[in-house]
Amino acid sequence: MQEMVAKNKDVKDAGAGFDSSIVDHMVKMHAMMANLGANSRQYNAFVDLYSRIYSEKRLEVLTQQSFLKGGLSKLAEAESTVATLSKNADKQRALLQVKQAEAEEALGFIQKSMMQAADRSKEVEILKKKTAVEEGVMKERTGGVEEELSSVQPMIDQARAAVGSIKKQNIDEIRSLKMPPDAIRDVLEGVLMMMGQQDISWNNMKKFLGTKAVKDDIVNFDAHRVTKDIRAKVEKLVAAKGNSFEHAVIYRVSVAAAPLASWVKANLAYSKVLEKTAPLEAELAMLLASLDQSKVLIVQYQEELEHCEQQVGELKSTFSKKTSEAESLRSSVEKAEGTVRSAMELLEKLAGEKGRWVTTVKSMDGDLIELPLNALLTSAFITYLPSHPEDVRAQVTQDWLSYLGLREYNFSRFMSSESEMLKWKSEGLPGDSLSMQNAVVILNSTQSPLVIDPSTQASTWLINHIQAKSGDSGSSSSIEVTTMHDQRFTNTLELAVRFGKTLVVQEVDKIEPILYPILRMDLDRQGPRFVVQIGDKQIDFNDTFRLFLVTRNPEPYLPPDARSLVAATNFTVTRSGLEGQLLGLTIEREQPDLEAQKSLTIEREQPELEAQKSGLLKQEEELKMQLADLERSLLQNLATSTGNILDNKELLDSLNETKSKSTTIAVSLTESKTLQVSLDEQREVYRPIAARGSVMYFLIKDLCTINHVYQFSLGVFIMLFKKALSQDTPPGNVSSRIAVLSDALLELTFAYVSRSLFNSDRLTFGMHMARNLQPGICKQEEWNFFLGKYAVDGSASQSQKPQWVREECASAFALLAANCPQLVAASDLQDAATWSTWGSGINDASDATTLPPKIAGKVNAFQALLLVKSFRPDRLQSAMTSFVCSALNVKSVQPPAFSLKDLITTETQPDQPVLFLTTPGRDKYHEVAMGQGQAEIAVQLLRDCARSGEWLVLKNMHLVVGWLPTLEKEVYTLAKNPDFRLFLTSEPHDKFPGTLLEGSLKVTFEAPPGLKKNMLRTYENWSPEYISSGPPLRAQLLFGWSKFYEFSPADLRSGTDVIGLSTKDVGKGGAQWEMLHGLLENAIYGGRVDNIFDGKVLRTYLDQFFHPEVVGMGGKARPLPGSRTMVPTSAHRQDYVDIVTNLPETDVPALFSLPANIDRAAQQANSELVVGALKQMSISRSAAMGFNKAQWQAQLSPLLRLWEQLMSQAASLKVAAREIKASKPGANDASSPIDSFVVLERTHGVNLVNTIDSALSAINRVLRGQETLTSTVQGIGGSLMQDMIPGVWDKIWEGPESCSDYCRAVVYRSLAIEDWVKKTASGSLLSSGPMDLSSLYHPGTFLNALRQQTARQLNATMDSLKLATTWDSSGRISGAATTILVGGLLIQGANFDGARMGPLAADSPTSKVVPAMSLAWIPKDSPYPYGSAYMDVPLYTTQDRSKVLTQVQMPVASQEEAGQWILSGIAMFMP
Repeated sequence: MQEMVAKNKDVKDAGAGFDSSIVDHMVKMHAMMANLGANSRQYNAFVDLYSRIYSEKRLEVLTQQSFLKGGLSKLAEAESTVATLSKNADKQRALLQVKQAEAEEALGFIQKSMMQAADRSKEVEILKKKTAVEEGVMKERTGGVEEELSSVQPMIDQARAAVGSIKKQNIDEIRSLKMPPDAIRDVLEGVLMMMGQQDISWNNMKKFLGTKAVKDDIVNFDAHRVTKDIRAKVEKLVAAKGNSFEHAVIYRVSVAAAPLASWVKANLAYSKVLEKTAPLEAELAMLLASLDQSKVLIVQYQEELEHCEQQVGELKSTFSKKTSEAESLRSSVEKAEGTVRSAMELLEKLAGEKGRWVTTVKSMDGDLIELPLNALLTSAFITYLPSHPEDVRAQVTQDWLSYLGLREYNFSRFMSSESEMLKWKSEGLPGDSLSMQNAVVILNSTQSPLVIDPSTQASTWLINHIQAKSGDSGSSSSIEVTTMHDQRFTNTLELAVRFGKTLVVQEVDKIEPILYPILRMDLDRQGPRFVVQIGDKQIDFNDTFRLFLVTRNPEPYLPPDARSLVAATNFTVTRSGLEGQLLGLTIEREQPDLEAQKSLTIEREQPELEAQKSGLLKQEEELKMQLADLERSLLQNLATSTGNILDNKELLDSLNETKSKSTTIAVSLTESKTLQVSLDEQREVYRPIAARGSVMYFLIKDLCTINHVYQFSLGVFIMLFKKALSQDTPPGNVSSRIAVLSDALLELTFAYVSRSLFNSDRLTFGMHMARNLQPGICKQEEWNFFLGKYAVDGSASQSQKPQWVREECASAFALLAANCPQLVAASDLQDAATWSTWGSGINDASDATTLPPKIAGKVNAFQALLLVKSFRPDRLQSAMTSFVCSALNVKSVQPPAFSLKDLITTETQPDQPVLFLTTPGRDKYHEVAMGQGQAEIAVQLLRDCARSGEWLVLKNMHLVVGWLPTLEKEVYTLAKNPDFRLFLTSEPHDKFPGTLLEGSLKVTFEAPPGLKKNMLRTYENWSPEYISSGPPLRAQLLFGWSKFYEFSPADLRSGTDVIGLSTKDVGKGGAQWEMLHGLLENAIYGGRVDNIFDGKVLRTYLDQFFHPEVVGMGGKARPLPGSRTMVPTSAHRQDYVDIVTNLPETDVPALFSLPANIDRAAQQANSELVVGALKQMSISRSAAMGFNKAQWQAQLSPLLRLWEQLMSQAASLKVAAREIKASKPGANDASSPIDSFVVLERTHGVNLVNTIDSALSAINRVLRGQETLTSTVQGIGGSLMQDMIPGVWDKIWEGPESCSDYCRAVVYRSLAIEDWVKKTASGSLLSSGPMDLSSLYHPGTFLNALRQQTARQLNATMDSLKLATTWDSSGRISGAATTILVGGLLIQGANFDGARMGPLAADSPTSKVVPAMSLAWIPKDSPYPYGSAYMDVPLYTTQDRSKVLTQVQMPVASQEEAGQWILSGIAMFMP
């Protein structure tokens, strides 16, 4: 492969993109795809595609990067120029400011000086006048103040003098007092308060007296500091303590305190006077200050006046010079500022773009580094993954990312833009990620795509897309759409190749040979041109030719040589993709405006939201495209500009305009995104119904696993979905409407699909829907138990079987207790009083689906179903029906009755065939009965009817399945009249084309259930003339034999012919009974019967119904068996129809001579079929296709745990294996046949256990990562994943079909054989009591061994012996050499107590254990134990009656009794 890469021309052209590591990665990634079918041609395509993608993407990145760098370079140049200009402008601006300032300053000085001179002259005169007035007023005010203060001034002076005379020792004396007298304290308090101190404590007083300048502070105290508050407090104190301030009193107490008391009183008086004279003093101070200022100003102003006059002259000369200089600078600065301002505005506006461009350039460097690996991933994705489903793509992509060491990668984003994807969606492409990926693939693949498109959405988009591109390019004829079935296909292909058109070929079921040269690109050079072989012609090849192949078949068969030539691209819808589509449909219907803004479509109901959403996305995309165009324009203008861009005013204006538009668009985009978030939140409200619809569709898709014809197209389901959305609902909120619509969708889908299913599968469908639409209805382990996937063997349960549980349900109880212990505990199964009546079925057999009232509230509906399955399996069918109806809220699992006329007028379409699925015995449509030689006739009729609008019925399509693809192509390519309808009838067939099934409206027609409806339908086909055309005996016999089951209409017609022949000469001696019996038994019906015991049933029916006494011959008459109905003696049709009409609607078992409990047996059998079908659908098809560790672990873990548990209880088998290995060959040659059988059976069982153990252990090691996966282990695991017995196991022993049941059966039998080995060694095997034949792998071989041993004992040949059985209490059989006792056998169809058989009651179990049976081989000439009073009863190995082990003799009183039991279906079974 490395050599292939090295020799590739494209590789060399790619240059650096192809280093050795890339080549190694290619080889490794190709090898990783080997298990998915990768081939060498794909590898070539991988290499070619990588070269192309890498080169294109690299060129794209480099071009864009260069473009951005050019723009950034111009911006950098502009920034540099702007910086230079700014500096120069700043210098000139600074100089201008200086010059302007100087000129202004000069002017200001001139003006100021002149004004000052004038002002100063006026002010001098005013000040002089003012000074004279103020001097007079001041003298007057001074006299008033002095007069007021003269009265208290002596007092204050005296007090100050007294305080100044206080001696220091007198003060210290006061300070030394610990607690001063009240008088001293009051005086000091007054002093402190007067001086504005708040703290009047003794400590503060002492502290005050202790200061050095205490006397100075008091003497120099300014009375102006005394406020009104202080004066009020001191006055209050003096008033209250007036005695303390009396001089005589205080002087006696303290010499120092007396002056202080006088000082307090003096200052009080002085402060009052000051308060009174304060306004006068203030006014006086102001007058004095004003007077002084005026005198100073007069002198100053006179001096300034002289100086101003001198300076004015000088400034006028300077001002003229400065003004001239400033004007010159101003002109220069304005020009520079304009240039810089424009440039700065532009650069500021482009700052965002510049930052983004810088980041983008850097990111592009990273992109170039990552480009090789991204291109590698993209090429690999396009080459290897398009044909695989979404989960496989995701897994493989993740594996590649892990291998390459990458964290993230988005294929769609790498190869396309958001605008492209939105455009594709507007052209009709579904919006899910899978469809987007596929669109990228088919538009970029180097190989011709094969589009797998079951829904036809992708092909519609492809055609629209190509036509849109053609329209953009101006070409209207570059696309051709055709089919391989078109008679002009070859000519169309030749023209497309020659003229380079795009050719879309639809309905491709296989790759025709004519396409191979084109797909292989087998081009021959002829001079300057290339030619390609098409048929027998060589056609010029045009490089622009493209070929797209389209098929609706989801799984087209492609041989290996064709698979490697095309890029198969699978558009099969996924669950998430469908959910998105259905959400769009829901929004479109419920809120059209919301979806209209999200995509581009829309219709009705709430226009505002949908239109907004659609418009938003459309507007956003347009804005993004405009923004991209504007950015390109910016870059283009910048990159292509010459010279200094700042001098290019036109360019600057253009850039400004572009930036302005881009800013507006950016704002609009931000608003758009915000609104989108809001609208998306509103859309999410409707997601539940879309999710439910998606789940529902894929549940329907699962139905094809149980019958190939159950296939439904996505288009049909979408039609049902739209119909559900159109339902009217009562007014309410959105949630309630969604709930109603969900129920409507379920009801419509359930009815539509049920109508397309056979009756036997409708309950299966209901259970499948109930389980998956409501996953919370049961736990996974409970569902596994219901399907028979037991995680734990019943032997692990320690619970004791309740007494009320029937013996045949003991194993079911053990399994339930082991696997669902919580359910067993909650159900209180040991309470016999609660459960016994329910469990026995007495009196309420029909109500077994309802649990006892005491228990009903303790378990949920599905758990109740598990209880019915375990203990009343005969009522499981009814229980499942009730469960489905309750869980899904439907009335019945049967579809509602419908009219064929309404079906045709309301549901059919010209391009949708109507397929009637029939069972043998139900076919009423006649037009063209398909068979050999009818195909051409049918095609011609189809074309004629499609053109004229007539209806066509083609019947028995299952006979011509090979021709159906041709019919399908005709149907889908014909031009159809709107009135045309095509009806098809067919029985189910596995080769019926799936696409035709999906595209058809399917309706099932089955033979009507019940005797009455069958007979009425038969008589509808017989006219009165036909009945009366023969003798009465013929009419009587026609009535009688149709009673038993019919096989086909042909058998019915043949039977009537035989009856007519046998009664032809009735007048000459009666009917020819022997001939009638012989022909009906051997020629008409017996040929279809391959079971001798079914032959006995047929023979007994003939003997009872076609009997002379039944038709009243020989003088005797008796009613029909099982009824009181007498056959009429006339030949009138109405007489017989009247009898049939009076039959009960529901079949009575006695009419068929069946036991009364047959309904139980039928329900149990039907239930097993339903559970089996559900189990089949539960198997993951994708898990079975290949190895997926997670899926294998999830699905196989229960089986592995079960096997581990079984082996832990089977230690004796390991001992047996060692003994067998140590035994010598031929050691048992001399032993008896029975002993030899036991040895061989033991060896067989041990070998099978070892085989299973080896396989499951290998799987376990693989899942734990301890061992690699081999093809053998993968094959066995694949079978187990599908719940199929691996072939290597099945070859050793054919056992149960379920893997878990098979493993349990193997271990059970192997352990039982060990017990047989012990009994054989002791010689007590045949005499140790009843033997259980079900514990043997080969019970038939055991009977032959017993036969051989008996022959040896009797010295007779084996062929001369016959098997005899008896239930005689003695256990003896005459003529027997060895008699054994066989126990545990079951019987159906009758009760048997060992002596006689009796009828079953309606509440009887479906099978019962019979007493132990004696069995022996005796000579053929020896009589049977019961003589001739016996009947042969089959002994089957299983209850499905598929394999007869032998037949046993059971006692009967007469042959008539024997006939009764034969018709009742009597049989015996091994447990």
